[in-house]
Amino acid sequence: MYPQQRAEIGTVPANPDRSPGGAGSMYDTRRRSPALQLLSRRRAREREPPLVRAGGLLRAREFEICLLRERSLADRGTRHFSLLSILPRSGRADLCRSAALEELGGRLRAGLRSTDVIGHWGGQRLGILLTDTDAPGAEAVSLWVAQTAERLGLQLEQTICVYPSVAEPGREQEPLRRRVHERALGYVWVTPAPARARRWAAEAEGAHGPPAGRLRRGDGVAESTALEVLQARERLVSLRELLPAVGYTTESVRQQLQIPEPVKTIISNTGRYSMFYLEDLERTAAPAAVIAQLFLFGGRTSVRRFERLPKALLSLLRDCALVEVVPDARDELRSSVSITEVEGRYFLSDKLFENQGGGEFVIHSDPARCMPPHASSLELMARLTTPPGARSLLDVGAGSGCQSILRATHYERLAGFDVSPRSVEFARANATLNGVEVSYSVADLRSFAEGAPYDHIAHNGDPEDVFTFINESMDRLLAPAGTAQVWTHIPVTLSQGNIDGTLRERLHAYAELAIDVTVIDMPFSLSREQMQARKLPRDSLLIAHPSEREAFFSRLVKAGVIEIVPVVLTIRRRS
Repeated sequence: MYPQQRAEIGTVPANPDRSPGGAGSMYDTRRRSPALQLLSRRRAREREPPLVRAGGLLRAREFEICLLRERSLADRGTRHFSLLSILPRSGRADLCRSAALEELGGRLRAGLRSTDVIGHWGGQRLGILLTDTDAPGAEAVSLWVAQTAERLGLQLEQTICVYPSVAEPGREQEPLRRRVHERALGYVWVTPAPARARRWAAEAEGAHGPPAGRLRRGDGVAESTALEVLQARERLVSLRELLPAVGYTTESVRQQLQIPEPVKTIISNTGRYSMFYLEDLERTAAPAAVIAQLFLFGGRTSVRRFERLPKALLSLLRDCALVEVVPDARDELRSSVSITEVEGRYFLSDKLFENQGGGEFVIHSDPARCMPPHASSLELMARLTTPPGARSLLDVGAGSGCQSILRATHYERLAGFDVSPRSVEFARANATLNGVEVSYSVADLRSFAEGAPYDHIAHNGDPEDVFTFINESMDRLLAPAGTAQVWTHIPVTLSQGNIDGTLRERLHAYAELAIDVTVIDMPFSLSREQMQARKLPRDSLLIAHPSEREAFFSRLVKAGVIEIVPVVLTIRRRS
């Protein structure tokens, strides 16, 4: 079986034929804008589309709008739903024509509840949106659909998506999984896992055709051997000249695809935009589109298309092993790294995901991998200010080196450290790529001492890492008149009362420090009202999947947390 299902972590697909993500469709720019507005504008998300048309079937666009609206309601924690995807496989000669789908859809419409929605969904597919329906209920509907189709002489492929997801299949759910196998249905289980995302896909045994499209985890451990490009960093000087020459910047990609969100939002969530726009880049012949397709959106491209790049850039990408042949598709290439442009600088890092097309979206979540510039690093970067007279900068937990490299022109001496040797190698390569001198070391908060003290320190991390740094390392690393700036998201408990109370309780030398607190409105926030209502803000990054919501709030209640506040702390010693 090969249902062309495409699904994002914790989502159901909005269009099975054109969009690999669950948030929008891959129409041309004129038609995409309304779909994006449904996601980004609250008033648009409240629109109530017509649920029933003549004959009972919605057009593809109307069905997609209904699906997006139902997802928005589910994200707020007010309801759940299941989605049944139906694809004719064999039978009468006209089964793939729209008339066959109309006939089947009309009969199904007559037997569904008035609150259920049925319509065209992509090219030759029907979708049934089952509101307030769990997995067993959706399975019962799918069996009825199969019986109805048999009476029409049709054989179907069906895929069930549940949103928000059920948990990982356990023993009590095994009978349901066996029934799914027996009836040759593709059933998708979505669950949060410690490594951010995994997908269990129960596929019919003995089924024919390619495997069902799905999102899955990648390799568990990043490659231990150094990339060729990291072993020959001097060659990156040419890459620094060749990438701007073909017009590859994040802003140019944004303009080319007419993405309404700013560059910072795109960099913070490249996986989402890959799902939206990868196919649009495939249809664009510009060299910058090919580079973005491979290195920003984690896609693949044909060898023939890749070879249209300028000869010098083509040779460099190949010689440095920045691209590789896809093992199971010799006429396709993929990137071995990500290349992200930020403020005119280019940063190599590990790939966090790979959009393989055809519904396969592989997540690489191993902590050994080097992260590209992302939401928290961008928020800190936007608020870093060079203290008067500062001549040195220390990048704590350097990762790809973005903080120190982007601030390099402001200091005479720059250094950084990270516990990951792989991240340090990437940071060194990025310093060479961008033509700056930064000394990077493999160390942790307690062991690093090279060149200390420093006039300015930058660090973004989880609350426990940040408090450990301030309490145990900052005094040793920071010059007497120096300034440290750190980003984190701080949980505030009822006993602490507010951010100031939290800092007083958690910081050992609070009375000796002058701390300026800048509160940031970003997806790591959770207000007191939201905490009381047990509702996460839209696009929250506090959990990986909506099904984690109850456990997340239970942990917060147990700890007495009343709000979570993202902040940048600017810290100096009191004189």
